[in-house]
Amino acid sequence: MTGRIIRVVISLIIIMIMTLPSASCSPKTAQVNNPISICFDGSNIWTANYTDNSITELSATDIKQIRTCEVGEHPKAVRFDGQNIWAVNFSSNDVTVIRARDGIPVGTYPAGVNPIAICFEGPNVWTANVGNSTVTRLNAGDGSLIGEYGVGQFPYDICFDGTNVWTANLGDDSVTEIKASDGSLVGTYQVGSGPIAICFDGTNIWTANIKGNSVTKLRAQDGSVLGTYGVGFGPSAICFDGNNIWTADSKGNGVTKLRVSDGGLEGSYEVGMNPSAICFDGSTIWTANFSSNTVTKLNGNQISKWLILVGLAATALAFLWVIRIKKEPAG
Repeated sequence: MTGRIIRVVISLIIIMIMTLPSASCSPKTAQVNNPISICFDGSNIWTANYTDNSITELSATDIKQIRTCEVGEHPKAVRFDGQNIWAVNFSSNDVTVIRARDGIPVGTYPAGVNPIAICFEGPNVWTANVGNSTVTRLNAGDGSLIGEYGVGQFPYDICFDGTNVWTANLGDDSVTEIKASDGSLVGTYQVGSGPIAICFDGTNIWTANIKGNSVTKLRAQDGSVLGTYGVGFGPSAICFDGNNIWTADSKGNGVTKLRVSDGGLEGSYEVGMNPSAICFDGSTIWTANFSSNTVTKLNGNQISKWLILVGLAATALAFLWVIRIKKEPAG
């Protein structure tokens, strides 16, 4: 009887392995034009379309296009502030604000020289300006200028940790931490080669290092480096999903998933060509794929489900095997 059960379990394992989804993580794609940034507004997905001077809203459910809105020249980043979408316009040195619920323009406001990234810290908006290695602080309510502050060389990305603002400085392999309250310098810390993106996981700061094919983890409290971990080829963007760190590997046409606790590899998945941005919508990962003019929606739930089932089946098999051994007569 036990032997028959074991054979059944083995058959189930074989069937489940044969029907496992592919390593592409069940992607779905939608067409946009040279998407270079991506964000989630709580309901839908928005992309910044670099060559079209526009942003596009897509349904997070079925990836159908809802609307496309004109913004400034060469938008490089797009973010949601809880009410509005902000587009950072690289060549026109300004930001455009669009009301998220209906796409109505709110205003366009001057930023720094060649603004390339944006983040929010409550009532204010910060842009990273690669053209003059500064950050600009704007009032989120009316777009008025509060101040401009120097950081490291060529700041390519920016994030807020709840107290301070951080920039990833591509030109000198560093990150800069400044006080959100007044823009004064807290510290500058060395990271990996070519830090081009940055995010906060609730405790630590992470950079994606495009030249080093790595990510660096720093303790937000004091800027000390906790580790540097390998990822895919040319990581150009990074995000946190509540449990794991993800990078968009622009030269490898994929994404890499790492454990936030120790940087251990959890998986690598194919997406579109030249993924330049990545975001999390609360359940799934999205990438903006610049060269294939697409966005990719990754759903890892199915893979996780099958792996759990395989693990349970293997455990059951081992348990039954132990029982069989115990029942066999010694000799």
